[in-house]
Parts: sequence; C-alpha cells; structure tokens
Amino acid sequence: MRNVFDKIADVFADTAKRKAEAAKARTAHSSDTAVPSKDVFTDACRQISEAFIGNGYKYAKSGPHFTKSCASFNYRVSFQSSHNNIPGKHVALWMHANVRSPRLKKWRAEQLKPYRNDGWVAGGMVHLLNRRHAMIEWELANDETRSAVVEDAIQFIRTEVFPYFHRFSDPSAVISELCLKEIKEINAFGLASSVEFALCFGSHEEAQRILNRFISQRQDLRDQIEIASQTFRKEGFPAYFPFANAEQVAWVKTAYHLE
Repeated sequence: MRNVFDKIADVFADTAKRKAEAAKARTAHSSDTAVPSKDVFTDACRQISEAFIGNGYKYAKSGPHFTKSCASFNYRVSFQSSHNNIPGKHVALWMHANVRSPRLKKWRAEQLKPYRNDGWVAGGMVHLLNRRHAMIEWELANDETRSAVVEDAIQFIRTEVFPYFHRFSDPSAVISELCLKEIKEINAFGLASSVEFALCFGSHEEAQRILNRFISQRQDLRDQIEIASQTFRKEGFPAYFPFANAEQVAWVKTAYHLE
C-alpha cells in the first residue's frame, strides 16, 4: 500500500503514533512467524532495483540504492526505512532520488568559494519532485499485498522519478527553462545549485538571469539578502553551506560577482 500524506501535520501525527506503537511492541513478545523487518525491507529494495537493470541501472545492497551514469550526470534512487518498524505490522519504505554531476563537482573544485564542493545537482525525498504531497511511503508489512506494493513503487519510479531525471539530460534546456520569467522553480533544485549549474553548463549571463528571476519573485527577501551579503563581505563565508534562500542568494552574488 502506498501511504500519501498531504499535510506535514499528518506526517508528524503518524510518526508519533508509530513511535508509540513501536515502543509498546518492544516490551511485548514479537510474533514468531513474522519475517524480520530488515529482511522484508532489504528484499523489497532488491526487487525494485532489479526491475531497472535493463535500463542500465546497477544495484548496490549498501545504502541500499541503484545508480546509472550518463554523460555528465549520475542518477541515483536510494531507499530508507523507519526505526519504528514492527515485524508483521509496519515496515516502511521511503525513497530518495537525486541527480549528481562529476563535471559540476570538478567545476566547483576550481572555484574559490563554491556553494557546495560535491557533485550534487538536485533531488531529495521523492515527494519533493512534484510537491503534490507532504510525504509518500510504501507499506511492506503485509505478506499478501507486498508484491503489489513493490510493483507500485516500480511504477512510481518509472512515471515520476525517471521523467525528473530526464529533465537534466539536456543542461541547455534546463538553463533556458530557469531563465524564463514565468517559471517559479524546478522542484528540489535549490537556488544556489541552479546558479552554479548555469555557470558550469551555460554562461555568467544566464546565471544572472536565473538569479534576477528569483529575486524579482521573492521581493520579501530583499532586506534579508542585503544583510546576509554584508555579513559575507565583512566576515567571510560560513563553514557550511546555508539552506535559507536569502543566504543562498547572498552567497552566489558574493562568490560569483553577480548583481
């Protein structure tokens, strides 16, 4: 079964409920017939991953995850489960999907103050790829429905994850899309990363246009951007890259001499 949460409050409530149930289960005798949660989870990850071997993906039990390298990009789907699993009753499967680029990593290594020093481009937990939900998980505990749940996860990857990956196969098209005034953003593609992407695969002018579009759409951040910019100029860059949008803008403006 695919569980979809439309509100973050529902995610928190469900987590609290599962945590309480797991604590209670740990103090009780577990079922002798229930397959251990780890085994159920690991086997499901293997089945899902093996469905994409024909698409050129390779499965790694560590993680676990499966990956594919194409030209300038690497695509990865990884799996995660819950500490609150209860054998036979609740075994969660969460998925992450991300795009990385060896070329972008090399480009960042050549910069004085890159926002990131790895090859990260975009991605995150799969609900972030379309932002229609606050969380998506697959329930693997039921023996009778597990095969259908695994198949549903496979189809989700084909219809939601792979199209997201495909968008980045043409860097010029991605940059052109980000430069459009009417676009707000590409989901799970941070502002600083999108600017560095444009600088690496495009031009300084295109990076400036992407930054201008974002700032014009987020007039509410102008004061915060100015404060962060002044701080970076006076005190230098922080040791770790910030997540706040205002600080991301300030970082790329300062590091890459953007306006």
